[in-house]
Amino acid sequence: MLEVLTPPTDEISSSDKFVEIAACKRSLAYFVGTYVQINDPLKGRIKFELWPVHQQLIDLILDNQRLVILKARQVGVSWLLASYALWRATFSDGANILMLSKREDEAKALLGKSYYVYQHLPLFLRRKIYKKNESELTFSDYNNGSVAATSIKAFPSTEDAGRSEAASDVICDEWAYHPFAEANYGAYKPTIDSGGKLIGVSTANGVGNFYHRIYIGAKETDGNWREDRPAGKNGFVPLFVPWYARPSRDDKWYARQIAEYSETPHLLAQEYPASDIDAFISSGNGYFNKEKIHMWMQFCRGPVYSELGGAIRKWKLPMYGEKYVAGADCAEGRGEDMSGCAIYHYRTMEHVADLHGDFTPDEFAYMLYTLLREYNHAFICCERNSVGVSVILDLTKKYDYRNVMRTKVVNSALKLGRASQKEYLRSEEYGWSTNTITRPMMLKDLANSISSGNIISPDKAFWEECLSFVNIKGKLQAAEGCKDDRVFKHALAVQAALEFPSQDITQQSKQAELILRGSL
Repeated sequence: MLEVLTPPTDEISSSDKFVEIAACKRSLAYFVGTYVQINDPLKGRIKFELWPVHQQLIDLILDNQRLVILKARQVGVSWLLASYALWRATFSDGANILMLSKREDEAKALLGKSYYVYQHLPLFLRRKIYKKNESELTFSDYNNGSVAATSIKAFPSTEDAGRSEAASDVICDEWAYHPFAEANYGAYKPTIDSGGKLIGVSTANGVGNFYHRIYIGAKETDGNWREDRPAGKNGFVPLFVPWYARPSRDDKWYARQIAEYSETPHLLAQEYPASDIDAFISSGNGYFNKEKIHMWMQFCRGPVYSELGGAIRKWKLPMYGEKYVAGADCAEGRGEDMSGCAIYHYRTMEHVADLHGDFTPDEFAYMLYTLLREYNHAFICCERNSVGVSVILDLTKKYDYRNVMRTKVVNSALKLGRASQKEYLRSEEYGWSTNTITRPMMLKDLANSISSGNIISPDKAFWEECLSFVNIKGKLQAAEGCKDDRVFKHALAVQAALEFPSQDITQQSKQAELILRGSL
């Protein structure tokens, strides 16, 4: 039978109580290991058992200002963070701890864990409550019980969550699922910068979202990294808590999970990951082949030449006599979307040069023309939607650049009847028109090229965009807070490669010259 626990006794001397209060104030680990009780869904109320990973987490929380945690399910992290929030509110005057969760009910549930721990403390450790409701737990000042001193507040991740709060600590629970994670971070970051503490914890939810970017940035180190200061370049300290962090789990337990998740292995990697890479690759609704992308990312490197602050990058300079293809995605130059061009060596389909930035259509057309000429008059597929028309007009009319891909009106090809077929054969225009029919076509061709290894790119930014490109209920798009400009310019380059043999004017000129000479 399970032992029914009672709250730790208050029947100790006053001097011993002072000793215990001092010990708890000095050591979070002592407070949790000695006095915290939690509500286990199967066993009911039990004493919190400190596992090695909990002790590691406590040390990281106390020693660092920013912490990002990727965890498996049911490893006690949420209860530990709820206990930490209560410990801070109990022993630190002026503490204002914010708990942010995906939805309101989840935020209240996390605060409820702090209150559960409070309810089962001995009386001498329970600070007097000043205010208590489902979203706030505030304690009185020790010297004046009618004045609020410390608070724990719970918020859902709305657009303005945490904006008006001066927080001493911010705990973001299931951070990868917050709909306004980046906006919230901008709201409470100033208080964190002034000395507060931020703890973001979550299971994986695919790649490219704000949480994933924070975690990856935390793993990127520089020359200042030290074992006693393990923060990454972005100032966060990463911690991965695998499925086997729970002592009761062994290989037999995991084998059962594999069998139970046989139809949905991606959920197994999401809920019970063995590594952080496995968690991110297998979770989410990524459209492109993540395993292939991670393989190619190992070979990413910096350009051998760049200019305009990196807007133009070249990994390989043009070679005499070689052919190149390019894809260009156009934007309005208002700081929202970027205009860009990816140039590939046609024979190897290796990404050799790149143009990417916030340019006006006029600026982009000129820079595009200059780069294309440099790469042996590369054959280009340029998007003609919106401002793309003006870019194409500048290329073909103003700069007399003719090696531009021409596309037939695909919509006409899908109609039935001879009249429509004739219309399709004679309806041709410069550029690529992206619509509900051509968009999935170009993305499918890019996905096939990635999966088959037909394209090679040293550009890490491109692969990162591919990882954050998702399928949400059949709609292919960038994940929330992410970009897809690079995805589309590379997809257009793949289309240029497909049409190159029949449309490249330098190739056609060469063939015409050979015919005149009698070589064909």
